[in-house]
Amino acid sequence: MTDSGPSRKMSRAKLVILGRENCGKTALCVRFITKRFIGEYDHKKEVTYRCRKTVDKEPIDLEILDTANKVLSKDKEAKN
Repeated sequence: MTDSGPSRKMSRAKLVILGRENCGKTALCVRFITKRFIGEYDHKKEVTYRCRKTVDKEPIDLEILDTANKVLSKDKEAKN
């Protein structure tokens, strides 16, 4: 019997994208999720993206935080 049946719990992962201002964090997120490049973004807005991808033939739910040049607070780190 395999663990790939419907009773198996979906794997989840949380990612945070960090980097200098205007280095392409949002472009990287959007490209990874949609396979498209979009030239203009709201650079001041923190966004959490959610998607489902397949890793090693297993589905995984991803939550990706694009920090939008903000410094993460200790409270934000503790909640995750």
